[in-house]
Amino acid sequence: MKTILKLSTFLLLICFTFSCSKDDDDQDKPEAVTHVYAVGHEYNGVNSIAKMWKNGVATPLTDGTNNADAKAIYVIGTDVYVLINEETETSLVPILWKNGVKSVLSEGTNSNSAESLFVVNNDVFVSGIEVRNYKHHAVLWKNGIKTSLTDGTNQSGATSVFVANGDVYVAGYEIINNSEYAVLWKNNVKLILNDAVNSGASSVFVSGEDVYVAGYDYSGSNKARIWKNGNPVYLSNGSNDVVATSVFVSNRDVYAFGQEYRSDSRIIKMWKNGVETSISDENEFSFFNSGFVLGNDVYVGGNKNNEPHPSNARIWKNGIPINLTDGTNDANINGVFVTKN
Repeated sequence: MKTILKLSTFLLLICFTFSCSKDDDDQDKPEAVTHVYAVGHEYNGVNSIAKMWKNGVATPLTDGTNNADAKAIYVIGTDVYVLINEETETSLVPILWKNGVKSVLSEGTNSNSAESLFVVNNDVFVSGIEVRNYKHHAVLWKNGIKTSLTDGTNQSGATSVFVANGDVYVAGYEIINNSEYAVLWKNNVKLILNDAVNSGASSVFVSGEDVYVAGYDYSGSNKARIWKNGNPVYLSNGSNDVVATSVFVSNRDVYAFGQEYRSDSRIIKMWKNGVETSISDENEFSFFNSGFVLGNDVYVGGNKNNEPHPSNARIWKNGIPINLTDGTNDANINGVFVTKN
């Protein structure tokens, strides 16, 4: 104890001598700034324009010549990646937008829909759907090179991609004998999730050794669920249709996001470690598309339906709604990404 007192006195003398203080040190260090990115679309009266909002400021990503929608966003450092689906006269074309530069993922007569995006070590992974011979086929692009995840016998789709420890996980669905099954592909090898008949998978997230998939199953009504390492856990079990369409793990807490459909409203739901919370007003028609957690802050993207008037593109931060559009034109948020630097 005596040694500590002497050292403290010595340090205090140094501070008085050189007029140093903790406040002076903090003034030299810029505070971390939170940046909230959202992507989606806004109707211009003729077509839908793909847009990105950074901290509430909108940037158009397409010129409005064709209908377009921004589906997902991923940010690493100063690099911003956005997935866009744009309609042409003959097909739906998926586009990767990186810092203002566009590259087409697929061209031709077949329509392709890009659904999810993940970037790691300069590799860009995109999951989606290709329409061939009037069937949906689950596909994965890595750095623009497309791979089919099925042999094409059954209809299928790839809705979400996540990369961890060098392994590539893709969640989706496959229709087998007229029944839909929730599916997880790991490095292109298919795993039908346990108890997954009449089910669909919408999102995958890997934390440590644990693999989480969000989705639903149908038995009289849609019921929200997650699978942890292939084992199903119900999040809802009521008479209303409820789906889980996103899963996110932060600080060992497992967040699932989705929606409850009622006759007079659509409610955005969050489950934190299985405990349910309503994000949106229970008397509104609100639609969920994307969830993101940073620290103790929870961000949700979607829209508030103002029928018969246009919908607002909206983010909810910790349950508080933030409109990104004024409701003049129909608009929607599909993807949210938050950084702090």
